[in-house]
Amino acid sequence: MLEVSRLSKSFLEKQAVDELSFSIQPGESLGLIGQNGAGKTTTFRMLLGLMERTDGTVEWQGKKAHHLPLEQVGYLPEERGLFAEEQVEQQLLFLAGLKNMNKKEAKTSMAYWLEVFELEKEKKQKLNTLSKGNQQKIQLIAALVHRPNFLILDEPFSGLDPVNTDILKEAIQNLRRDGVTIIFSSHRMEHVEEICDKLVMLKNGRNILSGRLGEIKERMDRNRIVTQTPCPPEDVRMWEGVQEVRASGEKMHIYTDTKARSQDILQQLFTYGDVRIFRMEPPSLEEIFKEKIGESDA
Repeated sequence: MLEVSRLSKSFLEKQAVDELSFSIQPGESLGLIGQNGAGKTTTFRMLLGLMERTDGTVEWQGKKAHHLPLEQVGYLPEERGLFAEEQVEQQLLFLAGLKNMNKKEAKTSMAYWLEVFELEKEKKQKLNTLSKGNQQKIQLIAALVHRPNFLILDEPFSGLDPVNTDILKEAIQNLRRDGVTIIFSSHRMEHVEEICDKLVMLKNGRNILSGRLGEIKERMDRNRIVTQTPCPPEDVRMWEGVQEVRASGEKMHIYTDTKARSQDILQQLFTYGDVRIFRMEPPSLEEIFKEKIGESDA
């Protein structure tokens, strides 16, 4: 559906996005992650035609395009973009109309999303009278009300409490099942891990890691061992190849520099007595993020 090739953007001497390439198919979810200033928002703006690209191509459904077709796209910007003094209902209907949705359909869609996000009672209120979290939910509804088949969400979980975060995650999963394609950025790696099929990690505008999340984890040589053993953690810390040891209740988490260490560690643990649990787990996305960003700084 969308293929981006060598997308670049420079500002004077600063290279904000540097030859970024990725593709995404209908119904997939792609996480674009990186530190502040990595080029995520700039990438979104180029895809939407809000900012001219310096170089590169964008293909939509097999055809080259200046930007994505805006009537088919929902966009949640990181910054607030609605009118603070205007009534919620009026704004949502107005925005749906801008995307060529008739008023009857817009009212039906608006009512659905207000119910999903538990905001039916707030539709007559002005935006600036709502809490920060509810304002964020209205921004989300504004991106969804015209029933787009492609979503770009820039930090969608910002300002949401755990309950509303779960509501949004469920809504995103339902949209994916309906065939909606989603690209989003987030600093919350656990949310990216739960939702995304694919990942692109940016550092100073460059793609330093990309692919399907499961395959990325398989490629990482760093390993985590979860075990239950009488062996003291301080002893394990002294073993060759062990980078970190964390005790969690009766379990111990051992982080090694390579998967190949696992058998040696198991044999050493047996010398302390029964090993009741021993399993290898792939690193979390947060662990991968810290490792790869650190490598690129070295």
